[in-house]
Amino acid sequence: CPFEYKIGRVDYFLYEERLIGHFTSTREEPLEIKVEKGLEVQKLYALANGFGEYNEQALWHHDIFKDLIMDIRDERKGYPFMSGVLDISGDYKDTVEVEIRALSSEIRIRSVSNLSTDYSLLENPRIYIRNAYPRARPFSPTNYSSSGKYYDTEREFLSQDIGIYSLYPEMKLYTYPNDIPETELSPGTELVMEYEKEGRTYEKSWSLYPLERNSLVILDLDIR
Repeated sequence: CPFEYKIGRVDYFLYEERLIGHFTSTREEPLEIKVEKGLEVQKLYALANGFGEYNEQALWHHDIFKDLIMDIRDERKGYPFMSGVLDISGDYKDTVEVEIRALSSEIRIRSVSNLSTDYSLLENPRIYIRNAYPRARPFSPTNYSSSGKYYDTEREFLSQDIGIYSLYPEMKLYTYPNDIPETELSPGTELVMEYEKEGRTYEKSWSLYPLERNSLVILDLDIR
């Protein structure tokens, strides 16, 4: 993961054609899973930072994972949903590893500069993500959102107005991937900054499209 994260829990689902076992780890150290001889292990699914209970009866076949949907609004701060799947051949060794990746992406605002020629103060600056996609499929082969429903994230205010000196907020926002072809019904994801200037409200936007999962986007924002 290219941005800071924590792992509180990892659930592992081990399959032949059917579910062999569901194992849970609450540590970041590797979990040892012992498999009986004679079982033809095929796949290992891993999901980190999930919560609640899983219906193992509903997960009896691994195909069900392609329909699993996660919502970024259910994530705990600093604990992103992460997932990975491993195809295991019949001649696997004593140890196998599955790589997990975050489903979300971090949009990091490194700096904001006021480059207007009149040096007017940019007051009450706030930033949000427009057309963010809150739901996605962690085991999908594409970055497509799970549906065409999108929303605007909450506005986050910068610590101060912006004058002639650049501000370095290191502000971090999170959203799920979006590489759906842009149309009126599925607009591209944007970063938006709003501010007041001499009593009027303005906004400036920057495209974040296309946005892949498990990515870090660092932005230096210039307001002209």
